[in-house]
Amino acid sequence: MSNVIELIEGKYDKVICLTAIGDEFLNDFNKISLPHFKNYCLKYGLGLILLKDYINEDDKNFAPYNSRPNLQRLLLPSFVKKHFSKYKFICDIDVDCLPGQVARNIFDFTDFRNEKNIFLTNPTPKNFSRENIGKRLSILRNIYNDNNFPINSLLSGSDQDEKEIYNLKFDGQIATIGTCVAKIDTLSDCFLKVYKSIQKNFSGYLQHYTNQTFRKYGNLNWLPYEFQAIWNFEVALYYPFLFSDQYSNLMKQCVMQSLLRVDMLHFAGNWAENKIFKFGPFLEFENDMDKYLNKIPEFLETEISINSYGKIKDKN
Repeated sequence: MSNVIELIEGKYDKVICLTAIGDEFLNDFNKISLPHFKNYCLKYGLGLILLKDYINEDDKNFAPYNSRPNLQRLLLPSFVKKHFSKYKFICDIDVDCLPGQVARNIFDFTDFRNEKNIFLTNPTPKNFSRENIGKRLSILRNIYNDNNFPINSLLSGSDQDEKEIYNLKFDGQIATIGTCVAKIDTLSDCFLKVYKSIQKNFSGYLQHYTNQTFRKYGNLNWLPYEFQAIWNFEVALYYPFLFSDQYSNLMKQCVMQSLLRVDMLHFAGNWAENKIFKFGPFLEFENDMDKYLNKIPEFLETEISINSYGKIKDKN
């Protein structure tokens, strides 16, 4: 099927799957995301598969407009299982989530001795709560972007607040689904259950359906936040000054800095601070930074013999 393309054939049984439906998303993928994922997959011998159009044509006229491409994403693991049978493990990831040059192999952080294990990323960085980050982000948007931006929306609330408002019946954190890693049998089964549930009665958010289904039919595990660091959170926590200087070269440098610190950076949503995504890819630095960036991944993998040199003086 030409709507699903294997861009890179993996050396092993693990594959990265992405969905980019529509001209805008597909153009962004080719220009911005593909260079990042190509580097990442070739480095670790992973397959790379892209869904670029509808698997089920009937869905073009089904459900709210903004949910339709997401519905196709739910069908992709089953399609890959059927037509690319060499792959047994899958990482389904949002197309605007970029792996950095020094990103670790996400599959190294999984364990499938329990075949029902599903790995999602921890939604917040260590030592920060959802409310803490949300309040920072809300007040920054209110001050710099829109004085009418509500500072008491769910962005500033807790998981429990969201569960009460949407009547969600499960324990624990509400996971984002920008990155899902599982055995392909398990993710196919869970995604199809979500898909069929939505067809019967779509209301609310896809993320809520997925959270409930993963807990009911799978065994939920957490990956480090760094495998889906949210750029909005990064700005609120580490670069709040960017709200007064958006779209500048400084913001691009901060994106690159984050990509040296985290494994994958997710530009989730259409907020002002995420428009920097359009200035990607973020793989090339100016002047000497190119040499520095290119040497990091190789050096981190190199075993070195440590010597004592006494007090080392700066030649400058």
